Amino acid sequence: MNKRTLRAAMLVFMLIPTMASAQQVAIRGAGMSTCGSWVSGDRLDRLNSLSWVLGFVSAASVFRAKEFSSDGKYDAMNGADADAIELWITNYCSQNPLKKLWNASTAMLIEASK
Repeated sequence: MNKRTLRAAMLVFMLIPTMASAQQVAIRGAGMSTCGSWVSGDRLDRLNSLSWVLGFVSAASVFRAKEFSSDGKYDAMNGADADAIELWITNYCSQNPLKKLWNASTAMLIEASK
């Protein structure tokens, strides 16, 4: 198994409890808003929610750095910028309006780890 596949598998296994039930993990802030509100909200609401997503992604990078990098550097989104992240979340939320923003963010991290 190559390093990238192993990394993806480990991330998926760590996120399964989060994906299974919001009751198991304390999600706060904009992460609890629906994808439908992401898609239909105004620009200010979207930027507010994007800030939450970027914080979520940053936290994933911080907590994963020790496991996947000998020098402590790790980017969970493999260099994707805020515009690319916003587009990914928008596409996901357009197809899954009843999901929560944390679901979209978790799905994006799993996809990026593949």
